[in-house]
Amino acid sequence: MIPTFEHAVADQMKDPGSAKFRNTKVIIDEDGSDALCGDINAKNSYGGYTGFISFYAPLISLGKAYTAVVWLSEKVSYETVRKKCGYS
Repeated sequence: MIPTFEHAVADQMKDPGSAKFRNTKVIIDEDGSDALCGDINAKNSYGGYTGFISFYAPLISLGKAYTAVVWLSEKVSYETVRKKCGYS
């Protein structure tokens, strides 16, 4: 399931095909649904990689596919993402 969930997260990036993942894990969110946590690195609007950042992504089932609402640690806060992913 992780590759399917990574695809849902990558689709939310400016350049989905450039997304690289590490340390990904599936967690069960407070409401019982799946979420993906880990680190992502993807190209920005200028075509350069931005460096790995932590993310938390609740997943929404669309039948046989998924979409994600991605919380990036550069947008919300590193501590918030870590807490949602069960690291602290």
